[in-house]
This record gives sequence, structure tokens and C-alpha cells, in this order.
Amino acid sequence: MVGAIRQNAHGAAAVMGYVGLVAFAAGWLFFMHPFFAPSARFWTLYGILTALMVLELPVAHAAGFVLAVFLTIATVVRLGARAFPVAAGLALASLLVPPAIPSWDTSIGKAFGDVTPLART
Repeated sequence: MVGAIRQNAHGAAAVMGYVGLVAFAAGWLFFMHPFFAPSARFWTLYGILTALMVLELPVAHAAGFVLAVFLTIATVVRLGARAFPVAAGLALASLLVPPAIPSWDTSIGKAFGDVTPLART
């Protein structure tokens, strides 16, 4: 993600991208403990992390969808099999949104590669 921010954003936008990424990481670290917390606290933090992911997209482009993996994990842990629609929606968004934005100059295959960097060997 840091490389994607460096490549796609400069100046204040890049700073915002780095700050957003650090905030997401910090939120995720605190998020791991409240999986079994009261619903209001869980969903509030989940909403904040979702907003941070959306804020990362303009600066990290398709690579910003890697944060959706963490949201999917949290959703599945919290909802079990009922998380399928959310997981499917996030997966489809990560594949279909990047090619739909012409300025990102990407394809479905490249979007898949951006979200699954470990698969590229």
C-alpha cells in the first residue's frame, strides 16, 4: 500500500494517504480485541475502518482495496456465514471498481494483482 500511495499521490494527498493507512492499522490493532465486544462498539469501529478504506482509494487506487481483506475478516468473525453478502460485495468491488475508473488505468487482472500482492511471484 505504501508503494501505491507513493506512486499515485503527491504532496498533501500522499500525507493524507500515509496518515489514513497508519490510522487504519492502529484501528485494526484495537479492532482485534473487541471482536466479542458489545455490538455498538464493534460496529462503530467497523464504520470508522470502512471510512478509512474509502478515503485511501483516491490515493492508493486499486491497492487500497487490500484494506477490504481486513474488513472481510472482521465481518466473517462477527457474522459467520451471514457475512457472505458483505464479503462478496467487497470482493466484487475490489475487482470491478478499479477498471471502472479510467484515470486509474487498470484492468480486472491488475486489480486482482493489486489486492493479492503475495500471489505475484
